Amino acid sequence: MLPSVATLDTYGGQLDNYRPVTDPKTDRDAAMMNEALADVAGLTNTGARAWCRVTINTTTGGMAIVAHRAVWGSAPGVAPTPARSSQGIFTLTWPATITDALGVSKSVSFIGALPPNVRTTNGVYANVSGIAVNVVTFAVWNQTASLRDDGPYDVDIWVL
Repeated sequence: MLPSVATLDTYGGQLDNYRPVTDPKTDRDAAMMNEALADVAGLTNTGARAWCRVTINTTTGGMAIVAHRAVWGSAPGVAPTPARSSQGIFTLTWPATITDALGVSKSVSFIGALPPNVRTTNGVYANVSGIAVNVVTFAVWNQTASLRDDGPYDVDIWVL
């Protein structure tokens, strides 16, 4: 279950109807529920867990979070912590554990990231250079392949 990876068995396995569905407005057909659970389990394998937009601008302190969302919510307590490691190298660290919508504590464990989106037309590029359990490291550079972090410009990061 999110943020972890799941299978149909995680949700109890395939269901069978106890008896034929008599009223589809009040009874759920097992075949339809099996499809829904299989779809949800499949999404946990490749769906984005979290997204964050940051502003890079070392003249005003490095990196600041503009907005963030995750499958576990968007409250300030579950926001990633931004940090500048060195020129053009940044990290976003999400909490190691979160509480899901059912009140259950879960460990965060990222499996990958999508390519970052740099929101500028000034020849700035970014890539994810490392994924740890709950940390994403990314690099920002210019057209001459020099690491940079002058800004201001925004970068979107999605993690799986």
